[in-house]
Amino acid sequence: MKPITIICSEGIIRDGDSNQITLYNLVEEINAISFPVFIHKFSIFLLVEKEESDPENSNIILKILNNERELFTQSIKTDFKGKKRMRTNIHLGGLAVFEVGDIIIQFNYNESFFCDYKIPAILIPSAKTE
Repeated sequence: MKPITIICSEGIIRDGDSNQITLYNLVEEINAISFPVFIHKFSIFLLVEKEESDPENSNIILKILNNERELFTQSIKTDFKGKKRMRTNIHLGGLAVFEVGDIIIQFNYNESFFCDYKIPAILIPSAKTE
């Protein structure tokens, strides 16, 4: 199996008639005036391609880290349904970011690193009041 795309956003919508995907409010970096910060809506879109030797069904493990701190982990079942590509949408009810650095969206397959996507978490200066 090989990764094609990982995209993080506030939300993902799948049209029931056309089966097309819409992602909105892409998350490219997290800017906060202090940490920890809570992100209320967080979704992950993953598109993978099946290789000849891959089984039709298997599991991949999603891990979300804030630098070295593990924030979330979940097993995701893959089912290619006879197709070459498979996509999955993961919706989280929220995500706590504890410190400046990176949010790492990491996928593991067959107990090995598969792919990742890093989102910088940046401390921005707050407005000074007098």
